[in-house]
Amino acid sequence: MQVQLADGSYKAISNIIINDSVIDAFGNPQVVLDTFQYDIDEEILELEFENNVVIQCTKEHEFLTQRGWVQAQ
Repeated sequence: MQVQLADGSYKAISNIIINDSVIDAFGNPQVVLDTFQYDIDEEILELEFENNVVIQCTKEHEFLTQRGWVQAQ
């Protein structure tokens, strides 16, 4: 999954580090204060969108859309 940085470039979410400036769901720049990783014991979905972006997530993941927050399942 790619994350948009405040400078307009993109970076893999796995490569985001503390003090990177990223764009949040509302289009605002935010400084990364902390990062974490955890093991997931859940089924992973792979969603492909109209713009050919592929996202891997769990069924409980929510996406902010024009209709509001929508659950992945």
